[in-house]
Amino acid sequence: MPTFYFYLLGYLVISFSFGAIWHVVLFKEYYKKLAIYSNIENPRFAFGFSSMVLQGIVLAYVYPLVQNPWLFALGLFMLLTSFTVFAEAGKQNATSLSGFVIIQVAFSAVQTILVSLAFWLI
Repeated sequence: MPTFYFYLLGYLVISFSFGAIWHVVLFKEYYKKLAIYSNIENPRFAFGFSSMVLQGIVLAYVYPLVQNPWLFALGLFMLLTSFTVFAEAGKQNATSLSGFVIIQVAFSAVQTILVSLAFWLI
């Protein structure tokens, strides 16, 4: 199997499982308290997974082109933060905007570390 597909599969497995565990298991009550996700009780996983497929395709293509794995990690963190933190914060009405930003930046940081490490090991 070409490396592209390993990157894609790695991204999907890590991002989907980590995202589900983080949002629906570990911090579900905190997100409910923030009132940021109106459908946290019945998430539509197909939409999240579809988004991750598109992200994974782009990242699997870009990773081999970036010569520096640290630069890739920085870019990934910036990308993830842009749409999981700032875009959502601008669209949603959280009970604590700072609380939302902090937990989502933490989420983006951990996801970046996991994905970057997996890509580096592949």
